[in-house]
Amino acid sequence: MYEEKGVSSTRISVNRSAIENQYKITSLRPTTKYTIYLYASTQKGAGPSTTADVESGVEPGKGSEFRNCFDMCLVLEKLGLKNVSKVVS
Repeated sequence: MYEEKGVSSTRISVNRSAIENQYKITSLRPTTKYTIYLYASTQKGAGPSTTADVESGVEPGKGSEFRNCFDMCLVLEKLGLKNVSKVVS
């Protein structure tokens, strides 16, 4: 699940199967801060979540987006998502 930081009305939930360990977040707005929530869920309910606050890249033509993307990948991999850099590169 992710949302613009502090704006719960923009929240988007994403459900993945137990065997899927990658997800590419698309359609982020340039230079916007987001909160990403990562948690596992079973039939008994959701487990504890881990969050990361990140900022999307700069507008096209106004600088390099690679550094922000790279930083976001590192944050997500530290939260337990594996091979994130392969998904967003």
